[in-house]
Amino acid sequence: MIENTLPIDPDKDAELKAPIRRLKWALIVIFALAALSLVYSGWWLIVASKFEKSVDIWIEQQRDQGILITYKKRSRTGFPYSVQLTVLAPHLEKPNQIGGSWSSETLKLSLKPWAFNTLEFDLSGQHQWKLNKQTGVQTFEGNAEKWRGIVVLKGSVVDQAIVSLFDFEINDLSANDTFQITETEISLRDISSDVLSFKIRIRDMEMPERVQSPLGRNVRHIDAKGDVTGRFQMGRWSDVLASWRDGGGTVDFKSLDIDYPPLRIRGDGTLALDSQMQPVGAFAVKAGGVFATIDALYNKGLIPIGTSFATKIALGVLSKKSEDGKNSYLDMSLTLQDRTFYAGTLKLLKLAPTRW
Repeated sequence: MIENTLPIDPDKDAELKAPIRRLKWALIVIFALAALSLVYSGWWLIVASKFEKSVDIWIEQQRDQGILITYKKRSRTGFPYSVQLTVLAPHLEKPNQIGGSWSSETLKLSLKPWAFNTLEFDLSGQHQWKLNKQTGVQTFEGNAEKWRGIVVLKGSVVDQAIVSLFDFEINDLSANDTFQITETEISLRDISSDVLSFKIRIRDMEMPERVQSPLGRNVRHIDAKGDVTGRFQMGRWSDVLASWRDGGGTVDFKSLDIDYPPLRIRGDGTLALDSQMQPVGAFAVKAGGVFATIDALYNKGLIPIGTSFATKIALGVLSKKSEDGKNSYLDMSLTLQDRTFYAGTLKLLKLAPTRW
């Protein structure tokens, strides 16, 4: 018997086995991906279920506080990148004498399955607010081209929040008055602590007509950052502020930049509330457009001509030129006490009482 003893070519043998090895690894990768997909899908469903349950628990907690929350329909989407709840016609109401209601077209809530302590929301669209007052119900309608934000939880408590608004408008239907903001962003940090940090950015704000400001209704921009000390308790707004004041609450501006033509102010300072619940404060600022502002106060009949003339002379001594040598500004202290603004020791303007 003759055996086949022909030599095997190693290169040819390797060439024949290579497709088999590639197929084997391809199958391993496919099975691994399939397994990971199943695991992730299960995880997504778990997170989505817990998310919806957390929302339901929160709604019940608000009900225990006397706040009723309803909606027309709720749907869950977003797989695989996020868990998104779309709530149609959300409605929030506190049915008592000091309460009111809010409703909107749509509320979108979403979170990432790998970062479920960070909640994103989208309130873009139409809104309606109703406030119960002793004189009746005051109704507001609003629209936001874009209203989005992020809320970061620390345990079960909100610790950070960022809100962005674009082309936002509110109409007071009872007074036929409008408030508008082209762009604003508010950032709050360390909300759960005794010292809350804030950062505010506002562009092109138009105040309601009932705000009888001698400088008009249009503010070009407001930039501010600082800290709020003291805690706020739930309740009637005036009671909340009184409790905050009694606990030593203050608003400390680390920086403040206001462009309210013709007035431009940059500086820092502190605000608080006095025993009559009126704002009091002290600021160190660089102020531009002061003389034009004094003219505006005089033209509105808020200061007599003698005060206008004396104030210009007194402040003129302190006036300096900017680095470009064109615009003058004042380094001065601004204080608010007994509803009166002072520039240094000069009395500028008496304000109407603030009713919270």
